[in-house]
Amino acid sequence: MAFDELIEAFDVEDYLSEHTTLRRSGPTHHSANPCPLCGARKTKFYVNTSGSEKNGFWNSYCCHEQGNLVDLVLKVEGFSRLEALSLIKARVEGSDYDLLPLAETRPAEPEIRSVIEFPSPLWSAHETDVYTSPGRPMTLRDRGVTQAIIDRHMLKTTKRDTVYRAERRFDLDWRLVVPVKFAGNSDWAGWQARDMTGAAFHKYVFPAGDRSAETLYDMDGYLAHGGSTLIICEGVFQKWAFDRVGMETGSTVIAHSAVASFGKKLTKEQVALIVATPKIERVVLAWDLDAAGEVIETAQKLLGLKQVAVLNPPEDGRDFDEISTPELLACLARIEPFDFARMTERRTKLALAGV
Repeated sequence: MAFDELIEAFDVEDYLSEHTTLRRSGPTHHSANPCPLCGARKTKFYVNTSGSEKNGFWNSYCCHEQGNLVDLVLKVEGFSRLEALSLIKARVEGSDYDLLPLAETRPAEPEIRSVIEFPSPLWSAHETDVYTSPGRPMTLRDRGVTQAIIDRHMLKTTKRDTVYRAERRFDLDWRLVVPVKFAGNSDWAGWQARDMTGAAFHKYVFPAGDRSAETLYDMDGYLAHGGSTLIICEGVFQKWAFDRVGMETGSTVIAHSAVASFGKKLTKEQVALIVATPKIERVVLAWDLDAAGEVIETAQKLLGLKQVAVLNPPEDGRDFDEISTPELLACLARIEPFDFARMTERRTKLALAGV
């Protein structure tokens, strides 16, 4: 049976009823409580049970994850993709669960593994593209995103009439599309489409099945060219600031030392990736001023496994992508070892100041 036929024939309602309680939520979906992935109660987990090509597509608002049927089974069971497909096949065809022969899975492998699709049409980004943030028109170059950075990271833009998965998507018009790859892997982990108008209801849009939280943005660049120190930034614009400074100063190490975590917290997969990478001797947490609590929490996960340091942005509240090259170099010169008491004191001061 072909892969798409397996997906459409799988009884999602019957399968998930073995793990949670389901309720009908519209003509094509069920909601689940507790979440079949993490067990959280009174949360929002929705899954498509329509028996169509979207059968098994799900969103978990407690886990902040989404994906297709194969993603669902592998996460519920703790399986590999091959094992998840084997279980799906066994339940549909009524056979005993067993790993599929390798030759049988190969034709469908790209479709199963590469669940990430990109919107279309996509246009090559240019540093003169207008980017409005917050409410003030500027160019990508004004945000420190040079053409060299655009080319290196394959940044794209959407314009009008954006289509995603054969559907017209107005929420994807006029956005900067940032591709995200798995570390050391040619597969796409996801992408983020960031609004360029300043008027969109959602600043970011992500693809179905997005797995960016399982890796670190541009980890490949670090592994190929960076040194023993890994700098973790909160977002891609801050990370690109280090790229720019490295390019301007001719420092390959600086240009490839930073990665982005897509937020103030590291996921367990990101922590595991850092711990399992022998090249990384020192981790520098370079998050915004309001992330002191998250810096403490993350440092405690890494202490004893890696050297942990802190890179603080200017105390006037500007982020790393908002300061000049000399200012960022000055910040780099002030990297300090993580100190729990000092960071706790800083967090208290920031809280009192309303930051």
